[in-house]
Amino acid sequence: MAEYHEITVLPEGKKIMAEAGKTLMDALAEHVDLRADCGGNGVCGKCRIIVITKGLPDLNDVEQEHLSSGLITSGYRLACQVVVDRPMMVRLPESGQDKGHVEAKKVFPGPYPVNPYLELKADKRYLGLAVDLGTTTVAGYLCDLKTGHILASRATINPQRRYGDDVISRINFAGKSPANLKRLQGLALDAISYLADTCLKEVNGDRDDIYGLIVAGNTTMEHILAGLDVSRLGRTPFTPATFSEIKFKTEELGLRFRPGTSFTILPIIAAFVGGDTLACVLANKPYRRDEMTLIVDLGTNGEIVLGNKEGMWTTSCATGPALEGAQLSCGMRATLGAISACDIDPATYKFSYKTIGEDIEPPLGFCGSGILDLIAAMIKSGIVKSGGNFNKNAPGYTISDRDGGMARVVFIPEDNNPAKVEIFVSQHDIRQVQLAKAAVITGIRELMNKVGIKKIDRTILTGAFGNAFNWRSAVTIGMLPDLDTLGKVVSTDNLAGEGAVLALLDKNTRFEAEEIKSKTQYMNLAEQSGFMQKFVENTGFDEAKE
Repeated sequence: MAEYHEITVLPEGKKIMAEAGKTLMDALAEHVDLRADCGGNGVCGKCRIIVITKGLPDLNDVEQEHLSSGLITSGYRLACQVVVDRPMMVRLPESGQDKGHVEAKKVFPGPYPVNPYLELKADKRYLGLAVDLGTTTVAGYLCDLKTGHILASRATINPQRRYGDDVISRINFAGKSPANLKRLQGLALDAISYLADTCLKEVNGDRDDIYGLIVAGNTTMEHILAGLDVSRLGRTPFTPATFSEIKFKTEELGLRFRPGTSFTILPIIAAFVGGDTLACVLANKPYRRDEMTLIVDLGTNGEIVLGNKEGMWTTSCATGPALEGAQLSCGMRATLGAISACDIDPATYKFSYKTIGEDIEPPLGFCGSGILDLIAAMIKSGIVKSGGNFNKNAPGYTISDRDGGMARVVFIPEDNNPAKVEIFVSQHDIRQVQLAKAAVITGIRELMNKVGIKKIDRTILTGAFGNAFNWRSAVTIGMLPDLDTLGKVVSTDNLAGEGAVLALLDKNTRFEAEEIKSKTQYMNLAEQSGFMQKFVENTGFDEAKE
């Protein structure tokens, strides 16, 4: 018989029965919002907790690497490394909590073209829900199927995050057992149900008013939602179980809507170019334009589309989670307390910043837009060299090593921060952003070479990260081409969500989706001649002062 121990979680005083031998991460995952950026693999160092119970085994090497001497003295441990072997009392510090604030994803409110897929009666209310199922955030749009207007919209954290910030972590978790896949599927369905209920509450509706749901997501998210095997997405040749549109009735998924309510998942283009990218194309319609259009959808993965009515090409690039603030020393997603914008005065070297919810929240770390601004500012002020190394002769800041570890620059000392959190950037953080930015710029340039163009007419930036950042900072660090090459630049909150709304309201848009899927050519970056050499060359910062 399994042995269990009681875990008391402060400050709420919640009591949890945890099976002996499990890590605190596994024990707490179902009960508290604890950060788990790397899925409990001991890589990110973000699952920080304070263990009040005495007598635990000493910190292991992973904890020693990620925790400063000050944090260790204060009782900090990593939840993924502590094994439950006795009753415990733990405290969740602010820096270890996965806070629930989600920035709303705005889309055009309508009206959209209406060409319903079912016969509508004049005396009944017909609603539908369009969903953008992102790796980090899930957004829902409640639509009137008669008028084509969005009546309400909501967003929530993807609850699958407790099993890792990126799709690879979730593929690995799902691949361990059918029960794990079922768990991830259930969490996604829970999020969709929550969005439906909160949107319906706003318009005094109920689930019987909904006649259809449609979902756009990346390939992994769509496969998990459909309960499909994702193991082949985690190994070469990265083969999806299906490329086609997937249809259910809500009752087949265990959802409590009116019997027969349709539940549709958009088709995908390639292994890592999913229904969300297809939805972006449906919303912006470059396939109907003369102008050469570049769509860059940036999140935990990067998808790029380039083309016009003469033809379209697409590729995906492994940006990693750095652009959403994950797996950085002081990284976090765009939630309360995240530094979302910052700069360094070139004359005084003073660091200035803005946080999300800055009137009530002290800084806890950098989200993706903040880290991009920071590195651009460090380049301009001479703190970072062209190769990405710190310039130890740069004025204004001291390049230091923490406890003999990796070089870093402290921007907000712990003593100057009400949250009692030290805000810094390390050499490792710079490297992570270099890898992400090299992936994006290499993908863009390779697509331009494939199409045979030197200049783009229109650039559309979207995605969980793509709409929220200062794109000029991305140009400064070399993640995007120069301004002359980009043409007119437009940032849009949620192009994928808008495309999902179109597909929900207009049955012809779904026919277009299948046509676009078949006509869009996919380019595998890794198979391009000289790709690795180009990628390495693109890790540099050309605008850096030596």
